[in-house]
Amino acid sequence: MTPEESMKVYLGYDSGISPQPHPRSNVAEKNRYYYQNRKPIVGFFNGSGLMSMGNRFSSLLISEINQLQMFDDRVQEADLYSFVLKVLVGPAVEAMCGPVLRDQNPNFGNDFWKLDHDILYFFKGYPRWLAPSAHQNRVKLLDGVKRWHNIARDKLQAS
Repeated sequence: MTPEESMKVYLGYDSGISPQPHPRSNVAEKNRYYYQNRKPIVGFFNGSGLMSMGNRFSSLLISEINQLQMFDDRVQEADLYSFVLKVLVGPAVEAMCGPVLRDQNPNFGNDFWKLDHDILYFFKGYPRWLAPSAHQNRVKLLDGVKRWHNIARDKLQAS
């Protein structure tokens, strides 16, 4: 699907994210993209799914902090916010996605925060030649997620 075709779908989407589509919507049930994507996310981030992920995150964060080995000597960081982001992103990604994404893409956290920093280039529709680094990073992240998804699919089919 080209970007132009995607925009037509996006602009024509009037169904909403609620379980019931907007009364004046013409979007077929199977094409209710936002609702179909929202269902598993809401399920994952509520009840036992959230508790399980929170427990995994806590354990992973404790392990991450222990690996820093910063309690013996003074550690100087230029920016506390960047330090906290760096420490939190690995455990958060692994808690939500499992270890494979992080194992396959060890720099995923830094690349993710770079994308977060560069997101306005995409919102404003900058072409690749005006923001090459942002586009390259986006492709790198997307390739990593696709690779992770393929590995997960292969493991699921094998079991």
